[in-house]
Amino acid sequence: MDLAAGSAIAAARAAHTALEKGTFGQEAMDAYPRDLAESFVGKDLATYAKAPAFLENERMYTQYGPLLADILHDAYDLDLSPRRHIVRTATDAFKKSGLRLRSVIRDAVAGVRAL
Repeated sequence: MDLAAGSAIAAARAAHTALEKGTFGQEAMDAYPRDLAESFVGKDLATYAKAPAFLENERMYTQYGPLLADILHDAYDLDLSPRRHIVRTATDAFKKSGLRLRSVIRDAVAGVRAL
């Protein structure tokens, strides 16, 4: 939402400047992408340019959600049994998930680099 608002502001500035000068050619319209690139929108787009490729990782939508759900369920389930340490709970959920440690580490590094 913020990016859309920032883009609209940059477009409005370009349109306002063009109206003030009474010129609507390519040079006047080039103010929009220039202003956009200099704003937080352009900076955020540059910062997160690698995010779309990272988010194409199928494990993000098929395996990590259930893994996290299992960990949180076991940690917060009110079944009146004694709680196990969170590390043990996470380890058991990880083993049950079928994920490989190497894949998780690789995905975590890719996530840090992309985001």
